[in-house]
Amino acid sequence: DAGGNEVTLSAKPQRIVSMTLGTDELLMDLVPTERIAALTYLSDDSGISHISDRSGVVEHKIRGTSAEAILALHPDLILIGDWWKLEFLATFRDMGIPVYVYKTPYTVEDVEKMIVEVAGAVGEEACGQALREEYHRRIEKVRTAHGQCLDLIKDEDAVLQRMQPP
Repeated sequence: DAGGNEVTLSAKPQRIVSMTLGTDELLMDLVPTERIAALTYLSDDSGISHISDRSGVVEHKIRGTSAEAILALHPDLILIGDWWKLEFLATFRDMGIPVYVYKTPYTVEDVEKMIVEVAGAVGEEACGQALREEYHRRIEKVRTAHGQCLDLIKDEDAVLQRMQPP
């Protein structure tokens, strides 16, 4: 994972807990909802979530950092961003629960890499590759349709890189 930890699963996870909206949205397109133990409460917010119309089928929503609430779901994989505190992650790892930390994406290429890596973590490599290809097609469609606007920004990835936190 992004923290340099090897995450090994003996089978496809069946009780996945997502700790970020980004992984909420990915999971809903990668795995059957029966394999999702929880999404974040943000997944239900139509103002920021692309899955708010579908997220209601997942009963449990994570709000905050209650390790007890997460443990009560009996997760067999936790997906979390690299901006979470290491102490929080250690709680689950110390209990033998696999935790996959993804690198926060800042560029189009980072997003594509995240899709493939999270798909691998949940055992859905083929689905992840198809999702990455669909994302790439959509990005190219925007670039083609709005190329004149993008020409104003010579290096869009460099601009996005400057937006990264220190």
